[in-house]
Amino acid sequence: MSTDTFRRHTRACVERATHLAFASLSIDRRPLFARLLQIARARSDLMTNAPASTGAVVQVAALLHMAAFESAFVREPEDWGGAYGHPLRAVDSLACHLFGRYPTPRFLASTWFDNRVDRRSWFVAHARGQRFRSLSLPLAMARRMEDIFLHTPDHIAIDHAFRRAEVLGLGGSLELVDAVIATRLGTCFDDADQWRVALAWLARCSGSLDLVHVSPLIDFLHANLRSIDLRGRTFESAMRLVRDWHGALARAHMRSMSWSRSRWQPMQVVETEPRPAEWSLVELLDSHELFREGRAMRHCVSTYAHACVTRHSSIWSLRHRWNDDDVARSVLTIEVSPSSGKIVQVRAKANGRASGWPLQLVHRWAARERLLL
Repeated sequence: MSTDTFRRHTRACVERATHLAFASLSIDRRPLFARLLQIARARSDLMTNAPASTGAVVQVAALLHMAAFESAFVREPEDWGGAYGHPLRAVDSLACHLFGRYPTPRFLASTWFDNRVDRRSWFVAHARGQRFRSLSLPLAMARRMEDIFLHTPDHIAIDHAFRRAEVLGLGGSLELVDAVIATRLGTCFDDADQWRVALAWLARCSGSLDLVHVSPLIDFLHANLRSIDLRGRTFESAMRLVRDWHGALARAHMRSMSWSRSRWQPMQVVETEPRPAEWSLVELLDSHELFREGRAMRHCVSTYAHACVTRHSSIWSLRHRWNDDDVARSVLTIEVSPSSGKIVQVRAKANGRASGWPLQLVHRWAARERLLL
């Protein structure tokens, strides 16, 4: 794509996103949004550096979300001095101008791109001087955890920042943080008190901890969190429980389980370059499919059959197939929480992190199906 073509495409995406934003507003809210949009265009490159249609939508959405908090403004939008560069820098500068009586960490400005209004209220409350740990958060924060959280690097997502602050605050290492946030715990905060105990135990086991086993251990704990007492256990004794559990699951595989489709639709994407191919994102609907997915991807998704039957989880597989090949190969495994409509895990082979084009496809599917990430 040439530079001129890219700019035209970006401009069209921004205009389309702006039109949709105006259409979603009540008549009395439109003038303020128009003011913010005019100021952003004149004093930043927020509306011109969106890398794709998705970027245009979220950057327009940030202004839309700020407009909804008009009653919390402490300064007039027209008095903003402007900011250029990365969208997070510009949004942080504008948000601090509009709401800030006290400094806020830059990474927290990502809440303005988020569709969850409670997260945006965290920014406003903290900018007004409230202690962050006093807010209604997905997990309780000690003073040390709050300090770590507020010094989170800009590139870290806010969900990961919560878990990072918790693990480091409990005495865990950065390597343990990376292993933990690559699991469901990176975005899921259910049973926060029970997981606090488990994570504190993991941090204490750091001397004998093999990080490769963190993901299967967390899968095991997720299924048995309320019935397992980790006090006094070594990491190796806990892993024996994990191996026994997997053995029982393998034996139970002979008893087939199936469940009905969720409310989300599959997706197919056709590619012509560099070679004709097809990407498909499909839901797994019985224990045999989970077993095959887990064996192909070398992870523990076969243990999720009961969670799928009870509608606590919905498991999807992103697959790739060359047009001259009959075999579709799994690339990513995705877990969705039916209760929250949120993607809680995206795993590559051997529990690796998703990246690149496959992850972009998951984001495209999430936007189409209105799933949270």
